[in-house]
Amino acid sequence: MSREIRANLLLILTAMIWGFSFVALVVGMKDMGPFVYNGICFLLGGSSLVPVILITGRKINNNFLKVLKSGVVCGIFLFLASTFQKLGARGSTAGKIAFITSTYMIIVPIITFIKSRKANNRICISIFLSLIGLYLLCINDKFILSKSDVFLFISAFFFATHVLAVDKHSKGNDPIVLSSIQFFVNGILSIILSFIAKETVNLTMIYNAIIPVLYGGIMSVGIAFTLQVVAQKDAKPENAGILMSLESVFASIGGLIILGEKMQPKGYIGCLLILIGVIILQIKKGDSKKEKRIV
Repeated sequence: MSREIRANLLLILTAMIWGFSFVALVVGMKDMGPFVYNGICFLLGGSSLVPVILITGRKINNNFLKVLKSGVVCGIFLFLASTFQKLGARGSTAGKIAFITSTYMIIVPIITFIKSRKANNRICISIFLSLIGLYLLCINDKFILSKSDVFLFISAFFFATHVLAVDKHSKGNDPIVLSSIQFFVNGILSIILSFIAKETVNLTMIYNAIIPVLYGGIMSVGIAFTLQVVAQKDAKPENAGILMSLESVFASIGGLIILGEKMQPKGYIGCLLILIGVIILQIKKGDSKKEKRIV
């Protein structure tokens, strides 16, 4: 098996892990408040990368303050994105959460266009298809958005700003060390917010949600991120972007098989249009390796 094929298979596995994390999210938040769930998952995710940092002997002594500052900035953006995502997850389905979240890939070039005033036909087509897809997916028969949809749109916007923050602050910093720091920042801020919001947490609650929490924290954040870093050393950037965008498809499959979630036909058409829009954009953006989402 060639290195490229192996890398592509690892990226598909990464997309599958991320996709099923949306199922874990829906299940876990039945027993936990959004801030507690978010905090525990990201603290676990940050902790799971510490052994990787120690085993691989990452050198951070010379620029620790630089990577710490970068990690804090990226962690704040990630905190805003994941917090609104968890708020929007209540009252939504795994597939819907995933497809709306994936629109951050469309929002990134929109922000870039606003700043540079440069666009191309593929970006315009991608945005057009995604908007139609979102309309079919989110607007109900009374032509209104639900509260959870609004939170998920806000989340997608902050995931886009997180991508731009990572793009700016990753230069000269070790990616795994930077990620571990931003995960810890997100987790700590979420736990603080859970106390402010007076969310209840007890051993029974943690026990009932232990599998989704472990999956979301260790599998989705720690293992999937490491797999992505390993795989993208040998994968073509354009293939990586397309394969990782399959997470929303796996989320829908997981929601259907595990949770029995179903959508109206127009919802499935909307999902397909969003996926096509994202793929068109990824084919164009050959440097999509930094444009990832971790939940």
